[in-house]
Amino acid sequence: MSTPLSAASAADTPPGIPGVLSLYQRTPTTLSYHDSSPSSPHTLVFVPGLTDTLASVPYLALLVPMLHAHGFSLVQPLLTSNMSGWGLATLEGDAQELARCLAHLRRSPAKAHGKVVIMGHSTGCQDVVTFLLSQARTEDDSTKVDAAILQAPVSDREDYEWRRSQLADDEQRKEWDQRMQHARTLVQQRKGGEVLARLFSSSSWSSSQNDDVLPPTDPFATTSAAAVAIDNDDDDDDDKDGQTTTTGGNSKAALTSAFTAYRFTSLYDRGGDDDLFSSSLSDDEIVSTQPRRRTMGAALRNLVVAASHRRGSQGGNDEASTLRMLAIMSDRDEYVHPPADPHAIVQRWNSLLAPADAATQPFQARILEGGNHKVDDPDAQRRLVAMVQDVVLGLL
Repeated sequence: MSTPLSAASAADTPPGIPGVLSLYQRTPTTLSYHDSSPSSPHTLVFVPGLTDTLASVPYLALLVPMLHAHGFSLVQPLLTSNMSGWGLATLEGDAQELARCLAHLRRSPAKAHGKVVIMGHSTGCQDVVTFLLSQARTEDDSTKVDAAILQAPVSDREDYEWRRSQLADDEQRKEWDQRMQHARTLVQQRKGGEVLARLFSSSSWSSSQNDDVLPPTDPFATTSAAAVAIDNDDDDDDDKDGQTTTTGGNSKAALTSAFTAYRFTSLYDRGGDDDLFSSSLSDDEIVSTQPRRRTMGAALRNLVVAASHRRGSQGGNDEASTLRMLAIMSDRDEYVHPPADPHAIVQRWNSLLAPADAATQPFQARILEGGNHKVDDPDAQRRLVAMVQDVVLGLL
């Protein structure tokens, strides 16, 4: 899910997260990660959403003290898809980079035998499910994880459909439909890697082909260094000479990411690879564990099976009843649009993936009261940290 970026004052900047910045991959591209406590035996790996990057989710700083108290560190890997790369990337590509990061962490003597929780935010939840869909990853000692947390697992496809329904006229909707059909055709022709024309912004969803998505290029148009540093108005401000002074830096490049035909249909078409959490999915599209099915049920099955294979080898509370996957839906998530309802989604997932008559309950879905998509409210953040702590303590 793409969240618009905006500049903020220093007072609005969340607290920093101390730790160590290291590389987990040198080739074919250099990728780094931040570890809040490299000496801690256990790890929570955090995967953010579209346009996000390190420390951009506001509740992380509050999460760290709880994790440290239980021997966990917070690891934030930088992925190729972060910031502006998401429209050209794939979920499986993200999952492979996450596997590289986990394998690197396992080579550390301090973390070689510790527990690992992988937590996604927003579209990062799709990354987590995709990572778990590979039995090779869940079974391998170097990339195994013990539990997964999905925070704000909402539907990019249903958000796209809602935004289309809000367009002002039929002509705009026709443009959107033509773009989708063009992307579908390219995918059917095995040309899914072709980049689509950037017809509209992923943040404003303007359909005007005249909107220039090029970031600023003219150093002489900047009239104030302070305006560049802090600007709470629109990205473009008209100066006294009638010229446009752009204060958003390269944020346009992230917010108007170029799309491959594949990623466009993956995110926004029914049945796309990203379409894992839509309220309109059938029961089978949620729970099926048949080979090559991309479902929450298949990901959960792989987690549970892998845990059963190694049960008892590491000691601790690694029992069949351990909570393996927690889905957390905010009751005020601005990306969940009617008729979809967070409470109904949570109830349905629990009935399908954690039926009351099941012998074990490795899955739970919960409502986060007072939370929006990124959980900006401090009280909601504390409730979220308590939910994450439930997963952590269940593994120890």
